[in-house]
Amino acid sequence: MTLGTTVSERGTRGRATVFFIVVVLLLPTGMSAAFHGPRPQSVSDDVATGEIAENLTVVAAQGDRVAAGGDSRLVVLETETKRAVWETTTYTSYFDVDPLNDSTLLYTGTVSNGTTYAVVHNWRTDEVYDRFEVAEGTHDIDYLGNGTYVYTDGREHRVVVYNRTSDRNEWVYDLTERFPPDVGGGAPSDYSGDFSHINDVDSVHNGSAFLISPRNFDRVLLINRSTKEVEWTLGEEDNYDVLYEQHNPVLLESSPPTVLVADSENDRIVEYRRTGEEWTMVWEFATGLSWPRDADRLPNGNTILVDSGYAMEVTPSRDIVWRVQVPKYLYDIERIHLGDEPQGPSMVEFRDEFQSASAPTDRSGIVSYPAHLFENLYSTAQWVLPWWLSAFDFATVGLAFVVLFVWGNAEIGRWLHRSRGSLWRRERIPEAFWSVLIGVALLTGAATLYRSVAPSIELGNSIAVKWWRWDPFYIAAVTVVALEAVTFTLRRDRLSRRVRTVTRWARTGFAVALLVLAVGMSALVAGLGSNNVHISNPEQLVAIGLAATVLGVRRLGATDPGEYVHKRLTPSIRTVIGLVAAAMGLAVLGLGMSALDQPGGFLGLGLLLLIVGDETSRNGVRETAAVRGEYGSVPFDVARYVLRLIGLLLAGGLFLRTLGLGTITGLSIGPELLNPMYVTLLVLLPLEAFGPLRPGAEDSERA
Repeated sequence: MTLGTTVSERGTRGRATVFFIVVVLLLPTGMSAAFHGPRPQSVSDDVATGEIAENLTVVAAQGDRVAAGGDSRLVVLETETKRAVWETTTYTSYFDVDPLNDSTLLYTGTVSNGTTYAVVHNWRTDEVYDRFEVAEGTHDIDYLGNGTYVYTDGREHRVVVYNRTSDRNEWVYDLTERFPPDVGGGAPSDYSGDFSHINDVDSVHNGSAFLISPRNFDRVLLINRSTKEVEWTLGEEDNYDVLYEQHNPVLLESSPPTVLVADSENDRIVEYRRTGEEWTMVWEFATGLSWPRDADRLPNGNTILVDSGYAMEVTPSRDIVWRVQVPKYLYDIERIHLGDEPQGPSMVEFRDEFQSASAPTDRSGIVSYPAHLFENLYSTAQWVLPWWLSAFDFATVGLAFVVLFVWGNAEIGRWLHRSRGSLWRRERIPEAFWSVLIGVALLTGAATLYRSVAPSIELGNSIAVKWWRWDPFYIAAVTVVALEAVTFTLRRDRLSRRVRTVTRWARTGFAVALLVLAVGMSALVAGLGSNNVHISNPEQLVAIGLAATVLGVRRLGATDPGEYVHKRLTPSIRTVIGLVAAAMGLAVLGLGMSALDQPGGFLGLGLLLLIVGDETSRNGVRETAAVRGEYGSVPFDVARYVLRLIGLLLAGGLFLRTLGLGTITGLSIGPELLNPMYVTLLVLLPLEAFGPLRPGAEDSERA
């Protein structure tokens, strides 16, 4: 018996036990939900803005795009008491905020449809002096004087100097004209996607240069305003130890160049100083930070900063002066009376107050590593969680979810065993349904091929085909669809004996073609043994290789030689093969979480391999249970359920990436989701899992 069937006699007692465990695990979260009180740093009704002290700090909270800006706001805090004295929640997201004087703020705010505005706002009188539209998703805007502003255009990957009086652009720096596409975070062959994610620009050197932060370059650049040349660069391509998706750099000194920057993905604030051509880390703060996105140096040497949930001030010796919770996903912090980016002293002047430039770390060892992983998971999950859910609540809810997930799988397995498939039979689905799906797959496959090949064709006096621009994901998807269609067309046993012979050879050829594809992708990733071969999209090639391996082995198992080998494998070995295939699906989903482009393609391929592996392992589990007895298959069942759970979590995260999580404009649902490759892979899922394309389908229908 499988795990699902072993609970049949103990069902009532087991359900009661599971119910009790889940209630106990959810009790802390229920208490937090009932008694959490008002949102931290919310403004009380008894505050009179005309009587507020002058030592003030303003914080911008991006909020949660998933929850339609429920926690997004600007809030002004009394620095001494940490009391919120003013806030505004007009916009769905807030990014940069600059104090123009003690009463006036310049900030960017985005509404629910993505439109972004620059706003000049007197926070004491609540009067809006000016508001004008800027590029969608603009993260930073600075006032240059005389009605002129400079802002970042993350969608078009530009820095723009805009004259509000004349309503025209006076200066534009286009990153796509000066950097190749594989430098950034979009598609490696063009500038589509989130190429630069430029998030900050500061006017420096008396307006003769701009300090810019293209986040997805992992670099900070100093751009000469007159020549548009790069004077120096902080950070290196693929060297995440220096900078990794940084935010809001500040030029503390020009000679030598000294930069304070929020190194977001490395969970730290870091200061670098340039000597000759080399950058040296002067100071680092990383205690308890989760994706910090701004830091400013005060005149007394202290640093104010924000991470995902807290605003704080720290000393050169890394002691925390104060720390307050401000939900959620904080983006910017400024001390109002000091203006924008106060440019306090370098930590070189305070070397006697700390022992080492590197911050002490407790992220080594067996216990601290999983703790750090949990911190990152909790920080990411806060995009969809209420602000009052603590890390402990998150852990207990996660454990409750695991218990329910495992038990639910067991219950489903028991139900399927008892029903014996009477309520769901593949054979009840009409032949026409699968034929229509095959037709849809062929049409979307053709559209996929066109979308990949068309941009590479240049028409002039002659036709030039730049094949190296082809996206391998698209080509691989079309290859699989075409081969699947061939096997479907030739599978019918009502055809002549000669055609049936051709069918068998076609299946074998299909399996061999997929395995050749797998070997080819592996060879490309390995650079064909040459260090001179640069692969700009290795994640895609690895994912294709894994998918081709699983599907090729599966198809090979349906051929005559494959069936001969299959019959001689024990049920346990067949189960392990299915679990390995599912694990490869998890690997594809994991690759998609870090890939630069096409998250939906990774999602489709990963789910496809998960379904194939789960079906294979399920059949093996049944045979193992029949051979080994009641508990012989339980370890395999547990492994299947764990793989399902991990796959569900990875697929959820990858789906959010497909919707735009982490891009310059945030989450959105639009026509780009109708990508023909996504549709093709979506159609392949039921065809491979339930339809006539699965190995053995013809035999089961004949029976």
